[in-house]
Amino acid sequence: MLVRIRHSSTSDILSGIPQQSMNAANPSAAISIKQTGPGAYAGTLKRDGKVVSTNVVVISGGGKVFTIKTKGTDTQGHAFTSSVVFEKQ
Repeated sequence: MLVRIRHSSTSDILSGIPQQSMNAANPSAAISIKQTGPGAYAGTLKRDGKVVSTNVVVISGGGKVFTIKTKGTDTQGHAFTSSVVFEKQ
């Protein structure tokens, strides 16, 4: 699900305060992101006020490794987990 948001600064987006979607396809979606430590972030995606996924993002290895771990529920109500790791070559 794509969630497009409008924010005025990085501190707005990382405040942990839900940011409403600007995407016409997902107008009831909101995302909140909070920095939890150096290079670590936690996010929550809600639709119609219900949490549909949580994300943990970690940038490590001197900025060379970017890891995203997601837990949530798909549109059919099935639970899912995913992990994606990007390594800079």
